Amino acid sequence: MENKMGNSTINFKSFDLSTAEDVIKKILTDTNKFDHLDYMPSLDNALSYTNGAYVKNTAFFIDIRNSSKLIKKEGYERRIIARFYRSYISEIIAVLRSHECCREINIVGDCVSAIFVENKDKSGEYKDRSDVIEALESASMFNPLLGIINNLFSKHYKRRIDIKAGVGIATGEALVIQAGEKGSGINKPIFLGDNVNTAAHLCDKANNENYPYFTLTDQNVKDNCKRYIANPDNQTFADFLATQFPTDEGKYFYGGNFWRIPFNDRLKELQNDCNF
Repeated sequence: MENKMGNSTINFKSFDLSTAEDVIKKILTDTNKFDHLDYMPSLDNALSYTNGAYVKNTAFFIDIRNSSKLIKKEGYERRIIARFYRSYISEIIAVLRSHECCREINIVGDCVSAIFVENKDKSGEYKDRSDVIEALESASMFNPLLGIINNLFSKHYKRRIDIKAGVGIATGEALVIQAGEKGSGINKPIFLGDNVNTAAHLCDKANNENYPYFTLTDQNVKDNCKRYIANPDNQTFADFLATQFPTDEGKYFYGGNFWRIPFNDRLKELQNDCNF
């Protein structure tokens, strides 16, 4: 029996407990080799089920706010939510793919995550960490783009639709391993690192009542975006991340609302042409 899920073909195979124990014991006794790299290793050629690599990266998470309440509390029909999710996820992926440093994209429900890995040539061009700059650029593009999606849906359904999202971004080093069942063809790289967890937690906080900012970042992001000029007023992304919040660990994270100017101009045009 063969089933298709996503990009993977699932072939039926009965489960054997003794075989499972043997697999687990083999994994436990593997002599793993973990190199420190400044690039993303190939899943096909470099990563196996017995090795891994520490990779400097910037983790990016975006998630819809209060998505579980959209149908019950807000009264949106399932067909509207389904079409919204398709549009939202499609355009997030399009935005992320427009940046060369984006090396991995994952979708879980209405949360989309990405891993950006530094391109040294682009860092020279930006005069800052390219993975950080391109993650922040992605946030700046999707902030007004989400408003455009809301506007187009509101006009189509002739009712106001105002679905919000939040972004979390954090920079650091993560251990990337290949995870899956050997021989099944079902595998994905898994990133294990404090910055990945931090980005996910910041995403949960972003654009909520206590943190009214579309994008929240950690200190490492703020420290690596102070030179790249992001707008005609000679401001940097660090200038936009002006609001500081303390953490329980004695550190800080930062919030900002910033947007790609042509995208925001288009949003204003659509808002001025309101006919619902």
